[in-house]
Amino acid sequence: MLITCTLFLTVLFLDYLVFQILFFKFPNEMEWDTSHWYNFAHLRNEVKRETQSKKVLIVGSSVALYSVLPDSMFAEKDKIQTMFYSHVAMTPTDFYYYKDDIKKAKPDLVVYLLNFADLQWEYVKINQEKFEFDKDLWLKEYAVRYPVRIYYPFEFLRDFYHNLDKKQTLSLASKSLLYVNRYRSFLFDPIETWIDNHSRSGRSFQRYSGSMPFEGIWSKGWTKLKTTLSCDMERPLDDSIFTLKNDTKLEVIVFKSEKDKSPYSSQILSFPKNGWNVFPWDHISLPPDKTTVIIQIAIKSEIGTAREANLYQYGKDYPVGVRLSHYFCSKPNYENSSYLRSAFFDESRFSEMSADEYEEDYHIRIKKDAENRPELLRLNTLRRQKMAVRDIPFQPWFEYDQIVRISNFFKENEIPFTIILSPENPIESNLYIEGLWFDEFKKDLAKNLKKNGYNFFDHTSSIKEKQYFFDPHHMTYDGAKTFNPIVKQIIESQVKADN
Repeated sequence: MLITCTLFLTVLFLDYLVFQILFFKFPNEMEWDTSHWYNFAHLRNEVKRETQSKKVLIVGSSVALYSVLPDSMFAEKDKIQTMFYSHVAMTPTDFYYYKDDIKKAKPDLVVYLLNFADLQWEYVKINQEKFEFDKDLWLKEYAVRYPVRIYYPFEFLRDFYHNLDKKQTLSLASKSLLYVNRYRSFLFDPIETWIDNHSRSGRSFQRYSGSMPFEGIWSKGWTKLKTTLSCDMERPLDDSIFTLKNDTKLEVIVFKSEKDKSPYSSQILSFPKNGWNVFPWDHISLPPDKTTVIIQIAIKSEIGTAREANLYQYGKDYPVGVRLSHYFCSKPNYENSSYLRSAFFDESRFSEMSADEYEEDYHIRIKKDAENRPELLRLNTLRRQKMAVRDIPFQPWFEYDQIVRISNFFKENEIPFTIILSPENPIESNLYIEGLWFDEFKKDLAKNLKKNGYNFFDHTSSIKEKQYFFDPHHMTYDGAKTFNPIVKQIIESQVKADN
């Protein structure tokens, strides 16, 4: 018995040492919108580090992640550091179970960016103006959700074990005991990324991280028909390009500097086969002793499109040039950028559309044949629920009550807290924001927060330009830049008020 207990405790100790401590010391070289669950697990360690500035945590789902840009919100002199504590599909229940971990981070302010889409409408039925929360379905599906199984299996098991079946109970119990069981879904993600970055040719990547073309670029590295960028020549010249068509011809023009109007050289390059090709720097005439040059690449043969490049399936199509390798024309930067967002043409293209062009494109992407497109299932559910609740009285349900419990917990632990309703696409928000339900929802939430001395801000309609949204709830980079100063002002007022 003693030997068995010793072995068991040894396994638990080694599991904790390897998978909860050493694992997170391995370099995180992830990029934005990659390996969500590993990045959030890594982030939970990062936010607990001591800072010399006021620490503000921005909590929420992917809607929150796409609503603000914390890294550019404050300058160092402001002595305020904003950090995400967010992951995709974060629900109020997730937030409720993270509250103790947030407390350990010792934040000076917690900001909850909340959206209609976060309230788990899939489990709410409305019959004769009455809310019915399907807790059985909620429990069945929650027990197998990644956040539950990775971040709070023991706590969820403790609270709901009497409603779980044997299989669910054993699964959550095993994940409560061993971190390797929790993390196995993403265990090799940081390792594979490190190998891709350091041992391969830069042809396998999630987000382009090279020199940014003046004309803009798609996140997968596809250029426009003509692209101009600054090239660092003090590095190994091992760049690659991907051509979409056979017999592609490119004109490559070299300038000594951005100010030069006359090119230093110009040449036509031919690529007989489509696919990845080594960029032939040795065939390009370059100015001697220049550490940086400007190059311009233009397609001079058959043109491909964004759909042909498999960038998306629906919406207005665009011509594309070539795909650039991961760090084209620049020295690699392997720092963790998993919560740092960059601007790409994927989103900026909407800002270039007129209102009518955007609505036509939006209809094709988000509404057309929606009932037969599985990827739009949840958006359809949300749209139906917005129309269903519009003119009925507000009634609290389980996920809403979780928000109230979070507020009470922060009050008990003297943690400043505020809620901001994030902006929503006017095309969709107009379905419900003028109705009775939304008015009473805001009043009830504000009342519950005020009892604890907390503030509530409604910015659902603050962003009027629909082109700043790429779907009903997620803002483009331009939209986040526009909303950033509004959130900054709120944070400044709340931090000062708590001093």
